[in-house]
Parts: sequence; C-alpha cells; structure tokens
Amino acid sequence: MPEIKELLGSGVYHGYGVQNGNNAPVMLIPGIATGDYTFHLLKGWLGRNGYDVHTAEIMFNALHTGMMLDSLSAKLLEISEVTGQRVTLIGHSYGGVQAKLLSHRHPKLIDHVYLLGSPITGDVHVHPLIAPVVATELVIASFSRSLRQGLNALRGEPEHFVQLLRRPEVPTTSIYSETDGIVDPESCKRDDVELVRVNGSHIGFIGNKHVFEFLAGALPRSVSNPGPSSAKGNVNGRIRKGHLELVKS
Repeated sequence: MPEIKELLGSGVYHGYGVQNGNNAPVMLIPGIATGDYTFHLLKGWLGRNGYDVHTAEIMFNALHTGMMLDSLSAKLLEISEVTGQRVTLIGHSYGGVQAKLLSHRHPKLIDHVYLLGSPITGDVHVHPLIAPVVATELVIASFSRSLRQGLNALRGEPEHFVQLLRRPEVPTTSIYSETDGIVDPESCKRDDVELVRVNGSHIGFIGNKHVFEFLAGALPRSVSNPGPSSAKGNVNGRIRKGHLELVKS
C-alpha cells in the first residue's frame, strides 16, 4: 500500500510533535474478514506515544453483529474496570459500525468513537468484489457455535440496523475518503457526527499518514474534553487541502 510507505517516512509516525497520551485507554476494532493484526502499525504508534492500547482480540471478524457485540462488550467492560477510565474506540470499516453500536450499549464507558471508512447511514454500497465476503459472513454466522444461535443473530440484525441510525450518544468522528474504492464515501457521512476527509484507499486507512496526523491532534483533545471537537478548519495547523480536511465539527 502506498499509504504505508508515506506513513513510515513521516514525522508523525516517528512521534515528532505528537502529544503523550498519558495512558488513556484505546480499543481497536478491525474490519470485516480481518483481525487484530491489521492494526499493527497503529497499535505500535499509539503505544509508543503513551496510550494504553487494547485490541479487540479478534482473529477473523466474521461472526454476525450480535455475537461480535457480546464479545466486544465483554472486552470493553474489562478495559474500563481495569483502567477506571472511559475508553476511546477506533474501528475500521465494519469494525467502525460495531464501535458505533457498542457506543449505544455502553455510552458511559466510552470517551469517543473514531470511524475509519465505516458505512453508518444504512444506505450501504460496496465494491462488487466485497459482496462474496459479506455472503460468506452470513453463512459463518449461521453455523458458528450452533445453528440456532446463528439464526437468532441474523434475526436480530434489524434491531442493530435501527441502533446504527440513532444519533450518537458519545462524540463520534467519521474519517472517510472520496477515493475509498470499496465503501461509498457518502455512506460514511452524517449530519450528527464530525466529518474528516482524507486521501487514500479503504484498506489504506489503517496506515494512512493523514489519519495518524488527525489522531495525533484529536485523541488528546478527546481525553481532555469529552465534548465534541471545537476545532474549526485545522488540525494542529497541519491541514493541507486535498489531503486532510476537517469538514464539519
């Protein structure tokens, strides 16, 4: 991915000008059909800069929403209990959808939700090559643990869809790209969340220098001020038109 090459050569990746996270807890949720390994760069970067980073402990994010939310809820509760702090969630793609749903289950435990290329409008359009992955996920859900549990999870999906469309109960930021290539960027945009536009591919979100630049400024702000961002037009003075733009706050 060209994004990773650019990231590894950047100052932000090496910590220049990045504020220490003061051990604030962050939980990373990977996208569909992927696992914790995809957050290797982001996890390491956050850890080096003083954040208490936790993965979702997912090897392959393919169980259906209800099953995954139960597992993610347990992990969130564990982090909150151990740290005594509210947790920041960062979710990539479908992992961002799960993070949004999780924020409705446990709003008092969550500081901020950051979505990386996540479809949250309910009007989801994905690249045709992704359709078989989604179909496979449904099959796995039906036969995982037990057929009955899988079918119950599928029946519960309308409820999760309704929750996804609810107004956020915690500050939420959707980071999207017009050149995503997999998820329609329009499905990442809502009037009730902070919108941040970057350049790059869908898979590249997890290694995108401009995403790291935004998080470098936004994460300390989230921890110190649990309300929505008050930034107008810049992120630590590093916005460059066409690369990183705070669209709405």
